[in-house]
Amino acid sequence: MKEKIQEHKVPLIVGALVLLAVLAFMYKNKLASFFLYKGGLTNAQPATMHPTVTSNNSAIVDRDILLQKGSKGKQVEELQQLLNVKHGSSGPSFYEYLTVDGIFGSATEAMLKKYTGRTSISINDLLKALK
Repeated sequence: MKEKIQEHKVPLIVGALVLLAVLAFMYKNKLASFFLYKGGLTNAQPATMHPTVTSNNSAIVDRDILLQKGSKGKQVEELQQLLNVKHGSSGPSFYEYLTVDGIFGSATEAMLKKYTGRTSISINDLLKALK
């Protein structure tokens, strides 16, 4: 038995490495959140599901404003955070998390369309659609 293992050591190691690479790719978002997000929020980390206050805690976000490509501001940041939460809970994906920058661009529009089928939405409507 030992001789067989020694004889096939290289293919076994290569197979194990390929398997690890495939698993790492499938669960890259979960691995990233485990290794990268321990120190606090970053642009790619999902926020809580129902934030009611902006990131600087200075003003309440109006959740009834229609957001669409080209929109900017705190409402878009909350929209991006909510989409990241949904994206993170949906399992392995080829899509990266959105950068929470407050700019409603192509990536935000694509992820919104993926989860709601819409290209414009208010935060209140998004919360209803994601339930």
